[in-house]
Amino acid sequence: MIHLNIAIIDDDLQDTERLTAFLAEWSQEHHLNFSVSVFHESAVFLDTLKDRRYSLVFMDIYMGPPGGIETASKLREYDSQAILIFLTSSPEHMPDAFHCHAFDYLIKPIDNERLRKTILDALAFLPEKEEYLELPVRKQNVPIFYSDIRYVLASSNYCMVYTKEEYRCRMSFSQFEKLLEKDGRFLTINRGVLINLDYAESMDGLICLMKDKRTFPLNTRKHTQLEQALIEHRFRRRKEKLQRRS
Repeated sequence: MIHLNIAIIDDDLQDTERLTAFLAEWSQEHHLNFSVSVFHESAVFLDTLKDRRYSLVFMDIYMGPPGGIETASKLREYDSQAILIFLTSSPEHMPDAFHCHAFDYLIKPIDNERLRKTILDALAFLPEKEEYLELPVRKQNVPIFYSDIRYVLASSNYCMVYTKEEYRCRMSFSQFEKLLEKDGRFLTINRGVLINLDYAESMDGLICLMKDKRTFPLNTRKHTQLEQALIEHRFRRRKEKLQRRS
């Protein structure tokens, strides 16, 4: 059974109650297990992102402060994978919404059939299984989702692991490569530099630009193969999405 962790951020009590009731009925129809967290203040929602992930996020634009667009931008700093659906009474902010990589933009009052279709489409983009590893950090084991890892850098006998945060773990670079070798998202682009291709913006010449604007030099002898690997990875991602929607 699929489990969905859902957040609703809306300061209208009646709207949140209607949406919560709809989700409860819909989940029973489709045999889904889910939990819903309702936030009437966007700042409270943002505080939870430090230690919680959401599968689906329903966001009212006319919140504040901060407003829905600003809140969505901050969400993306923590989580690039959550499916974001905006709820609003006006279409005027639609261009801004899609800059935050919104999945859909629904106008209130929301039509149940439209909402039903949006959720079904969104499910096709959710990973079937979210894998994670436990990093030895300061005598503790810290769980990190694979999808949150942006890049890993060698540092003597340690590895620096970068998500939205930074972790120094006592593990050799070769050990880390071994852990991730079967996951096609990860690629060693130079000595001591392992990246998640989902976070790569471009590879141009001998430089890899990440989406957080960090740059790394590519292996000079393998830069053509590395650039091709990024092209093929993006094609696979696109193909997977199309297959899930069909």
